[in-house]
Amino acid sequence: MIKKEKTPHQQKAIEFGVSAVLIAQAQRKGALPTDIKTFSKDDDDFLAKLSITLANPKILKSQLAILSREKRKKLVDTAGDADLKRWESHALQLFINSFKEGGQIDSVIVLHQLHTKYRVQNNKGNRGRIRELRKVALMRVRREK
Repeated sequence: MIKKEKTPHQQKAIEFGVSAVLIAQAQRKGALPTDIKTFSKDDDDFLAKLSITLANPKILKSQLAILSREKRKKLVDTAGDADLKRWESHALQLFINSFKEGGQIDSVIVLHQLHTKYRVQNNKGNRGRIRELRKVALMRVRREK
């Protein structure tokens, strides 16, 4: 199996112990330069301090205390949704809506809709991913009841 090379974001994330998504968000907000190759020593120091700050449980606890109990629960329940691709979010929402209405939507129908809207191919990997998303949706609906 061929290993893919890590992107510059992934390399920086590993180096400083933060997520690549966090680095991308900091770039979008203007806290870091948009070109990762032009990071200065100050930018590296910023990431190091941010990593230390985010690893501190007291700080995280105080930030979470600002949120209501309901918002904290939703944050925990949907923690992995930020990593979903657009078509995966759409499929998840289709399954959730179907289960909430008391019915079941067939995975083949979902795959057809995804192919129409996002050009998702009908292959073994995507069919398996759709099955996983169906299970996630079912567990969320059951948890809400």
